[in-house]
Amino acid sequence: MSYTKDNQNSLIPTISGQDSFNGNNTAIKGKTPGPDSITQEIIARAYAAIPEIFYNIYSSLLDIGIHPRAWKQAIGAILKKPGKPDYSIPKAYRVISLLNCLGKGP
Repeated sequence: MSYTKDNQNSLIPTISGQDSFNGNNTAIKGKTPGPDSITQEIIARAYAAIPEIFYNIYSSLLDIGIHPRAWKQAIGAILKKPGKPDYSIPKAYRVISLLNCLGKGP
């Protein structure tokens, strides 16, 4: 199936308030945030105070098919792969991306 505006709703499921709640409360806590420095713990507390705002934001973004550019920003970190005999070659490293937590929800 190819993507068109007409079949957008069949490709992107709708979310309920409960889905939004589950997503923000089951996310892994204690992970490093992206460039915006907003942690999952901050998001969980904000969600507890204003769940309807989170629901409206995520639901609206899914309805119109937009993932905000700011939520796609990441910090790249280069890590050594453990147990490699020679760290002077690029294959001895891997890159991880630290994404903004709001883009990982709901």
